[in-house]
Amino acid sequence: LTGTLPASWSSFTNLVHLHLEYNQLSGTLPESWSSLTSLGRLILDNNDLSGPLPESWSTLSSLVFFYTRDNMLNGTLPSSYSNMTSLKYVFMDRNEITGQIPDSWGALVNMEWLYFPNNKLT
Repeated sequence: LTGTLPASWSSFTNLVHLHLEYNQLSGTLPESWSSLTSLGRLILDNNDLSGPLPESWSTLSSLVFFYTRDNMLNGTLPSSYSNMTSLKYVFMDRNEITGQIPDSWGALVNMEWLYFPNNKLT
């Protein structure tokens, strides 16, 4: 697949799993996907995605697996992601994430894996 992530997919409100890894997707992560509140698994590894992590995605309270490995995502980790209380596995290695892991993420009591090598965290 090539192109950008369609904002119109925000209408897939019953979507539970979305795997788009190993494609040639580019552009930013759509703010409108914050409506995908049934989403439990989002795998976006190995694409050409860029830009910051959308603050609005903090509404994805069913998300368990969040993988964005090998992209060009940048900016800081949103502190509001502490609202994503189902998160267990976050793999964001090989991006350009900056700053620190927010203290608020300590509220993510279900977290089992945080994986951030090869970023620009301090």
